[in-house]
Amino acid sequence: MDKFFTFSFPEDLNRFNGLTNDKSVGVVAIIGKTAFGGSKSSVFTNVLDHHTGFDEGNKVGQVRGCYDATRKLVVLECFTGYDIDQLSRLLLQGEDEGNSSNFDSVLFTKAKIMLYAFHVAHIILLSTPGLAFDTSYIRLFRALDHARNKLHLEDELKKFDLPKSWCLAGRPVCPRLLFLFNPVNKHLLSDATSIRKKQDQLEDVIYRVLRKTRIITNNPKSALFALPANQQFVHIMSANEGLRSKENIFKLFDLCLAGEALEGLKADDSHLFKEMLMQHVDLVHGPGFDDSIGRNPVSNPCNVAKLDTWLAVASQLYTLIVKSAPAKGDKSRLHSVFTDLKSTIEIEQRFSDSRCLKVLQFADKAYRENLPEHYTEGVHHEQLAKAQHVMLASGRGPALQSYLARIKRDCTKYWENGHRLCESSSLSGSHCIHQLHRLPNEPITEDNEKLPCSEHSTSVSFTVACNCGRTLNNIGDPFTAKEANYLVYEDMSKGCCSKLQNIPFPVYVAAPVSPPIRSATSSHTAPPTSTPDDKVEAEKKEEDSDEALVHKLAQINIGKLKNEEDELTTMSDHQSYFNSLSQGHIRHDVVTKTEVSVPEDHLEIVAEEAIEEKHGYLSHMLTNTSTKGLLPDYPSWALTCLGTYSSYSPATGLDQPGFLPSSNFLLPWEVVIKGIVKGQAWPHVGEPTSYKQRKKIAPRKHVVDTTAKIYIGDAYTCPQGHRFMCSSPDKVIKVPGSSVKDNANKLLTMDMPLYTPCPKNDGCVGQLRHIYVCTPEIDSLVVSLLPKIQPASALCPLFLPSHDGPIKLPANGVWVMRLPYPCVNTLLLLLQ
Repeated sequence: MDKFFTFSFPEDLNRFNGLTNDKSVGVVAIIGKTAFGGSKSSVFTNVLDHHTGFDEGNKVGQVRGCYDATRKLVVLECFTGYDIDQLSRLLLQGEDEGNSSNFDSVLFTKAKIMLYAFHVAHIILLSTPGLAFDTSYIRLFRALDHARNKLHLEDELKKFDLPKSWCLAGRPVCPRLLFLFNPVNKHLLSDATSIRKKQDQLEDVIYRVLRKTRIITNNPKSALFALPANQQFVHIMSANEGLRSKENIFKLFDLCLAGEALEGLKADDSHLFKEMLMQHVDLVHGPGFDDSIGRNPVSNPCNVAKLDTWLAVASQLYTLIVKSAPAKGDKSRLHSVFTDLKSTIEIEQRFSDSRCLKVLQFADKAYRENLPEHYTEGVHHEQLAKAQHVMLASGRGPALQSYLARIKRDCTKYWENGHRLCESSSLSGSHCIHQLHRLPNEPITEDNEKLPCSEHSTSVSFTVACNCGRTLNNIGDPFTAKEANYLVYEDMSKGCCSKLQNIPFPVYVAAPVSPPIRSATSSHTAPPTSTPDDKVEAEKKEEDSDEALVHKLAQINIGKLKNEEDELTTMSDHQSYFNSLSQGHIRHDVVTKTEVSVPEDHLEIVAEEAIEEKHGYLSHMLTNTSTKGLLPDYPSWALTCLGTYSSYSPATGLDQPGFLPSSNFLLPWEVVIKGIVKGQAWPHVGEPTSYKQRKKIAPRKHVVDTTAKIYIGDAYTCPQGHRFMCSSPDKVIKVPGSSVKDNANKLLTMDMPLYTPCPKNDGCVGQLRHIYVCTPEIDSLVVSLLPKIQPASALCPLFLPSHDGPIKLPANGVWVMRLPYPCVNTLLLLLQ
């Protein structure tokens, strides 16, 4: 067996199984603190005439030792986490992880390591940087003594070959505690006299403090440790003493370079510490310690064991005291002892817990203050910040961070437990007023199976006119374009518009077989072979990709509506519809053709075509960039005939609800029709007038030019149901009496705004929702209509009812075209 070897716990717990050695050993353990870059075990280098070999690589909770067979001595260095090197590493690690939880267990680990040392060592060195006794050890010593009396290790030690007194006491002896002070500025005590004087002063102070606090008593067997009665127990490291091995090496290296290797090193006074320590070590192998004070002294013999036995005992106790981590809820004796120990030594933690627990109720009250029954994630984060601010303002101590996390956890649990508002937004930007729920047609998954089932709903409502304009109805805030442009009007038309003549628009019709086949483009003058069907839920899964496609197109600035043949154009540089509601104004501009530089990210057209090809149908409205032959899933436009041409009276205007007074008149547009035969012409002057004379001359037909009146009107509707006609971009029709003085020339030659202020309510805007056209009963006159909506700048595509060209309106009818609802959501245009 080697005369000198090192070991460490917990790495070498099972290394010494089967080790045999017949020499009894004394054990010296060093605990405490060191300055930056220092090592507690460096003082043993000159004592053992051998480097200990464990200066580096230590970690909190580790115990390293070395055995010197010559001196029959085991030296233990206990790393408690209070060395400056270890504290700095913990600090850096805590900053990297964003928390300070690494320091929470350092004090408890230190207490367990010291408790372990008091159970396995004969002599304990307490290292302290500086020249002052750290009185914080008083509370720690009391806690360790209380825990030691409750530990009762007799059953665990009986299986080893140990003296009975060792098993009963749980330790070989009441250890002696020696104090080692390492001053920062060692030159303050330059001579041996001043050092000795300071040592005597420290011994007196330490003895009186420990005696008055009853840490040491007359009977050493019942105390945690003992102090020598007639021997030195305080040592101060001098300027030339205890140089660390690395310092000696660097010093020697520098002096060798300077050629002064023998003269540069001063004499080492480390023999002073060696002599002091060996006096106590010799007593371990000799008569033992005589530390009793009083009239009836009690002997304190030192129990020593062989190296193999001591290593086995030390390994077992390390597992029980340091390494063991009883599970939460464990009611064993060991768990109870360590729970009491932790509660006793962590006074700051107990104070912090008590303080933060009181503040917790005020923080919870601050979170729930003025909260609605259901609220969004943004409101949740705002209230959570208020609650955490209350805790930060009044909470104190190391438990503050854990209570901040608890506040976040509790508030989030409260929010998600039936108080979370549905985050879905309507087309106007309003949140759904229901708690988090799933839609009736949404598939059930593990995430939503416990959620209530309901449709989206908001507290916002609008008044809209049906396809023909003869019925007004209040509708809820729509959440999808299909609901806003199709489903709402489909329900309203059941008792009104469905009985009138209408011209259907081409839509996609699913084929009866798979794969789906695109429908052929239907004619505008004949109804399609089948009606549009509701699509499967794949439409909702594709909403995200479609929204991402048009996100860059959707910065709404201008609205533009064109009539191809009549050149009816509507445009407006506007903000979003519902932002305009609060602002109360809108700007109207005329379209001018200018060169526009297309940015590199303008790839929406290509992306849109790719989506259309993937689906086989359009999930949004038709645009001029849509692939030819692809049809929308549902019609967003409607064209209905109200009656014959004569059913409209220019003197009374439209007989429909909602129109403001004198604002329900259509504007006339006179169209000259050439070459209409009126019959046989009257004779000219000088021509024969008798029947016989005229019979000889060929008859001459009378061809004249005729003027026909076509009545046109752009009807706007505000959210409150007020309807009005506009004769120009900045003028609302107001007819005094029954005489209409304006004409439709400006409607044909100028661009009309898509939104315009409502003359009834300030701050409210109306949207162009219906176009009225009255076609006279003249077969030779063909009136066609093809509106085009451009709700953004020139880079935005045009929205069309069809790719098949203008829609021919039959003669002798009052036709009304209902325009789609532009899907505006926070200044974003959604093409769905």
